Amino acid sequence: MVTVLFYALLGLAGLALVYVLLTRNLVRTLIGLLFVLLAQAALYAFAGADVLAVSQVIVYVGGVLVLLLFGVMLTGRRLPAAQATVGEMPRTELRSVGAGVVVVGVLMWALVQAVPPEALRVAAAEAPRAAEPLAQLIGHLSLTDYLLGFELLSIVLLVALVGAARIARA
Repeated sequence: MVTVLFYALLGLAGLALVYVLLTRNLVRTLIGLLFVLLAQAALYAFAGADVLAVSQVIVYVGGVLVLLLFGVMLTGRRLPAAQATVGEMPRTELRSVGAGVVVVGVLMWALVQAVPPEALRVAAAEAPRAAEPLAQLIGHLSLTDYLLGFELLSIVLLVALVGAARIARA
């Protein structure tokens, strides 16, 4: 069951990525990117990297994607409609998409052949467990030893957000 869910998330990320690459509407591209980033966070959670999964959701999905969406909405410009649909794509674009699909397929096949599933099961069983949870350690360090850097980073991000809003209004 876990394997089926893993491959379903992998397929969702792949389909959303193809959607991002093929759509010409900027808002729909951002929605496709949202699904790619959420699927990637779920895959991080499957790998046992809980801090990385939460950071992915907070930083990329919650911050960057919303900032991009508001940047598009604040500009108030009308985007031109797509000039060509998939059925009307020039032959060079179709060849490029076909070549990309072939390259990704060959790389995925090589990866599956290089790493047998038994090796992954053995590596997961022999992985050492940390004595202290990683999230607790990162939280402790970010609020004690690295507090100044953490606060300076938040000020830099706030200045960037105000600057982006100022540029969008101009």
